Amino acid sequence: MATAKYQAWTSATWGWDSNTAGSACVELVSELDTWITAINANASQTGKQVVRQRGPADSTTANYRGCVVELPFNSTAASMYVSLHSNSATNLRFYAGDQFTDNTSNGGYGTVTATNGLSSDTSISWKNTITSSASFVIGYSTVDTEEFFCVGWLLDSSTTYADSLTIYKNTYGEWTAMMNDGNSHTGFSINTPGASKDRMRMTGLESSGASNTIIPYAAYAVTSFLPTNEISQVISAVASEDLFHTPSAISQMDYLTLGDGTNLVSTATYGPLVRYTP
Repeated sequence: MATAKYQAWTSATWGWDSNTAGSACVELVSELDTWITAINANASQTGKQVVRQRGPADSTTANYRGCVVELPFNSTAASMYVSLHSNSATNLRFYAGDQFTDNTSNGGYGTVTATNGLSSDTSISWKNTITSSASFVIGYSTVDTEEFFCVGWLLDSSTTYADSLTIYKNTYGEWTAMMNDGNSHTGFSINTPGASKDRMRMTGLESSGASNTIIPYAAYAVTSFLPTNEISQVISAVASEDLFHTPSAISQMDYLTLGDGTNLVSTATYGPLVRYTP
């Protein structure tokens, strides 16, 4: 069964660009670290340990704060790298790819790329200054072969600033990373399950191109919530029964009590739903 957590900050206590204990980025990455430690003990992760390559303390430039995670592929020797960090006082950027340039570029967070990598549009926002409140819902599972970690956030009680990031294993045992920018842009990156699928033409959030024909890695995005067609449904199918995609504008923290005593809670507007035991 998955775990769900909620945390909120007032405008007076909010501070994304901070490395102090209790600040938003530090709290988020702390939860991520806990999840990484737990899943690395799973049998399916033997020899394929997930590693956080960057964290809040690695910022070298004001307004740059976040993390970079390396997730080894199951069917190849390569890895997926997922980067989520702010790059201004208002914006956050998401990158996913199978290549990581380990240097001090991008405010200390290096560069994640791929032949057909995925990068976010520029409207994803963390807003270092908020006027009312900010809140996060974090959901995760550490069940072997069904692992996932997702976070949805809401700033100033506005769907304009309601976004989510989800990292999960699909039914092929491969990691998938999915970003939703309040449903104006969505996309996912994945190591595709088999050579026959490594030549599918897909598009990133900002540009299009053929996926890598050497490493079966692909990125895909549309302007409505995934999955949208048979191919994307097949390769992005969630392994866990506790994580659900949703095409609906369900407000953060809205929940449904199911007949088995579990709850289904929304992580953010248009964000994934997580099933957990209250």
